[in-house]
Amino acid sequence: MSRLFSDAVKAEEHLTMLHQLKDENIWKMFASLLDCATTFNNAWSIRVDLLKSLGEKHELYDFVSTLSMRCSYLLVNKEYVKEILSAASEQKSVGNTKLISSCMDLLTAISSFFPSLLSGFEEDIIELLKEDNEVLKEGIAHVLSKAGGNIREQLASSSSVALLLERLCLEGTRKQAKYSVHALAAITKDDGLMALSVLYKRLVDLLEEKKVHLPSILQSLGCIAQIAMPIFETRGEEIISFITKKILDCSDDTAKVSADKSEWGDSSHSCLLKIYGIKTLVKSCLPCKDAQVHPGIEKLMDILKSILTYGDISPNMISSASDKAHLRLAAAKAVLRLTRQWDHKVPVDVFYLTLRISQDDFPQMRKLFLSKVHQYIKERALDAKYACAFLIGIDDYHTPQYEEFQHNLIEVSQICQQVKMRQLSVQADVNLLTAYPEYIIPYLVHVLAHDPSCPNIDKYEDVKAFAPIYWPLHLLLSTLLGEEGLQYSVPGMKKESFMTTLSIFRSIKCSKDAVDANKTKTLHAICDLGILIAKRLCPDQINVSENQTVPLPAQLYATVQNDQNENPVENDEQKWSGCETILSHFEALMTANVAEVHNTHLCPY
Repeated sequence: MSRLFSDAVKAEEHLTMLHQLKDENIWKMFASLLDCATTFNNAWSIRVDLLKSLGEKHELYDFVSTLSMRCSYLLVNKEYVKEILSAASEQKSVGNTKLISSCMDLLTAISSFFPSLLSGFEEDIIELLKEDNEVLKEGIAHVLSKAGGNIREQLASSSSVALLLERLCLEGTRKQAKYSVHALAAITKDDGLMALSVLYKRLVDLLEEKKVHLPSILQSLGCIAQIAMPIFETRGEEIISFITKKILDCSDDTAKVSADKSEWGDSSHSCLLKIYGIKTLVKSCLPCKDAQVHPGIEKLMDILKSILTYGDISPNMISSASDKAHLRLAAAKAVLRLTRQWDHKVPVDVFYLTLRISQDDFPQMRKLFLSKVHQYIKERALDAKYACAFLIGIDDYHTPQYEEFQHNLIEVSQICQQVKMRQLSVQADVNLLTAYPEYIIPYLVHVLAHDPSCPNIDKYEDVKAFAPIYWPLHLLLSTLLGEEGLQYSVPGMKKESFMTTLSIFRSIKCSKDAVDANKTKTLHAICDLGILIAKRLCPDQINVSENQTVPLPAQLYATVQNDQNENPVENDEQKWSGCETILSHFEALMTANVAEVHNTHLCPY
């Protein structure tokens, strides 16, 4: 409890003192405040009496004032819930969709944090679920998915609830179906096993009809797979086969007419069904429990690879450029979701195809994908190596997104630093370099070496061709080491980051490409350029000679047995011959740009 206060140490002292109080009335008043059935007026009076019993001069007065407010239901209570339900009921007759939606949002928030407050309002909730209003149906289904377990006993007397929810699973919108499946699991004693088994049979039997409700049916099947995998597995192969053969491997009748459509726009009906099918397949590989083994993950990766490559399940499918883009985006998002549990199962080529969505011709697609990458990394649901997506789209210092991507990288670096500090506090003696923000470097180097835009390193006369290599590398290193990047408030952090960066580059130079040995020379050349950039960014650290062993990603790099007498630090001198030329060219561009901006400020007209 003390951690919920701004000063946790002081709060713990106060809680200890409070525990030592002998006045039983104080504890009775706290118990009444904690009772969700206590009305607002009673709770307010009890809190006033509690503070009076202590007196303003008591050393615990201010602390108990705060604690009693937090323990009580003064801000959110049953009366509040009653008013919201009443307002929703009134607005449905007026048809004010916006206000109804707001009521449902509030009720969902309450059901998430204070589900016990819904006890006693079961009949009101059921009545709203019966209404012919899509917003109410979706909202109440969402509420039941959150609070159903707390009002399960009271709902048991009404058999209509399960039937209403089942109908939404079969005929509702996709959101209604999603919430209804979870609500069915919440309101039944056996976690919905019996109700979901009956529903599951009906859903699978309806698949072949392929009528208007197929989107919601696919949604319901995916949700059942997540929360009740044993049920899904009984006919899982049948569902996967249907999605693959009857949806993904099927062309729309209008596809030939719209095949030449090259503008970004809404997905066609056929494309939407394919996206829904992909989402169901993904959910079938992400069960809430027992996700250690899943035989279908390799097959799903093959499907996603084809879609990322061709914009469809095979190159023979006819569809518009817009539909292909939507499908590639859906496949890329699917990979991002799967990495939460199956990162070790994502093949290197699928990883690269996913990252390259950030280079797509459609700017809308690039923006949507990068936004999702940013969101997942911030939520700690995606490995920081996917931050390479922000980098490989940069091929010019003047790119409008340069500052935005730099800001995103700073956030990613800060997240990595937080993870690193937590892990170091728990396992101080373990090599935790993989948690460092610098560990993005080995992935970026490999991505750049394998990118189609990577030029031949032996032909470095055309220095402009190396822009797709230089700018991503410079952006990452300036974020890690430069003044415009992380603020090194911790003493010695910049030196540590510089040492780690050089150690990673040196380790790569002592390795070979595990995917394509022919790319090894390119990897080493990029490392030479990276070492040079790092030393320019940290001129005061050039004489640092320490070196540490860095475990590189085994999927990307293979160890090479070098001469034991060879000093890795001396490898810095074995530079790629094009290094200095390329660095000088792009540094000159940056200097010219700074001068141009300065002159513009001096002479605006």
